[in-house]
Amino acid sequence: MFHTKPELLSAVTEDIAAGEPNPLPVGMRPWHEEALSTLDGRRSLALVVENGVDIYSRVAPLAHAIREASLVDSDVDAMWSQISVRRKAAMGQQILALREHGQLRRDLQGGGQGRVGAAHTNVGRGEDGEGTA
Repeated sequence: MFHTKPELLSAVTEDIAAGEPNPLPVGMRPWHEEALSTLDGRRSLALVVENGVDIYSRVAPLAHAIREASLVDSDVDAMWSQISVRRKAAMGQQILALREHGQLRRDLQGGGQGRVGAAHTNVGRGEDGEGTA
């Protein structure tokens, strides 16, 4: 039973993103673990893109409704922000793994967010700065 709109929207978003009943969290799925551990940068990115496209494709139809609800409900906004924080953290892990495995170009090797971090920060953002998923 859900007690609040954000609880319901969060559960629906997680279920839609998962694409299967009772799934493992993304960070524990075999493809994600392989993406972080493989020394082959192309394989790592292919895993992330292949699975990420599936996830974003499932969530995209719901994203607009959640964004609209977040404009008028601070609890929904906080829930959507937490999902965004988790997504960005996962992308940060991917960038770090690529860096540690020597799979980033030299000009992308610097510390901090730099160009790579800026790129993942804007994933799913349109020209108006609004997120899509």
